[in-house]
Amino acid sequence: MRKLGIFILFMLLLFSMPAFAAEKEISTKGMYIAGASESLNDAKQNALQDAMRQAAEQAGVLVSSFSKTHNMILTDDEVTVVATKIIQVKNKKFEVELLSDSEIKVVAYVDVLVNTDNINEDITALKNKSDKLEKEKNKLQSDLQTQKNSIVNIENLTREIREKYNINESYVQEKELFTNSSWLDFFSNFFIAMDNHDYSGACTYSYGAIVKFRQYRISTGDTPLQQIKNGLMDDELLIICTTLVEAYIADKSYQAALGYANFIKKQLEGRDNLDEENVNKLNRYIKSLEDYFFVYKPGIIEASRKNPWKIWKI
Repeated sequence: MRKLGIFILFMLLLFSMPAFAAEKEISTKGMYIAGASESLNDAKQNALQDAMRQAAEQAGVLVSSFSKTHNMILTDDEVTVVATKIIQVKNKKFEVELLSDSEIKVVAYVDVLVNTDNINEDITALKNKSDKLEKEKNKLQSDLQTQKNSIVNIENLTREIREKYNINESYVQEKELFTNSSWLDFFSNFFIAMDNHDYSGACTYSYGAIVKFRQYRISTGDTPLQQIKNGLMDDELLIICTTLVEAYIADKSYQAALGYANFIKKQLEGRDNLDEENVNKLNRYIKSLEDYFFVYKPGIIEASRKNPWKIWKI
């Protein structure tokens, strides 16, 4: 008696478990009413599509049941994809009925075979593909956001520098420059050019101020010649050199700005007597420029670090 009870319990458990036969037949029908301008062949195809859609819905019930049983969460679209894949048409036939002079009704009857042999593999492959597409989509969104941020940051930096030098003193006259003009004359013209939105001219004046300032330091005899040859970068020269970087940025010559900024940074190596605020400002320009080129021309970043002077000259 005890063995009989165990057998009955086993059979109840067996029949209570979801059963997925390797093959299952589904018979369904679809209908389409065609107008006078539509051909009979088109009407048949539309009726057949309707029948197949209903067959896919019934197969989808099997797919959903299978996926839930195996803890595989599928969206409605994913269920439809798998259901359509496992359907094979066995038989189809059509009935045509004339409704009026301008309308005909076509009914499509289909017998399909739902083959669940590879349903697990189909779902797994679909989920893997969906996961891959989701990762690619997230990466594209992230890259797009990075590009947007990069553009916004560099545009903000350019606008900020242009506004910084907008001194609104239009009455100030540009100084006439000669070979013996002082670095202050070049520097003065730099500010006037920036104020007049002549950013290309500002680059020329700023570079001239740097050259003249070095000559001035040599002529005073206060600075050892070896220090001049080694680059001579103190706070005063750093400020003038930084204006050249700012002129390039204002001119949207970002590649030149990055190259020259890295050139200055190399000159600063090993020097600890510089004003922190000036150094931080230069590093901020470099960071903004590198963020921009990281998105658009990543090769320029490494090249400008290795040989900043060459990149600046390009």
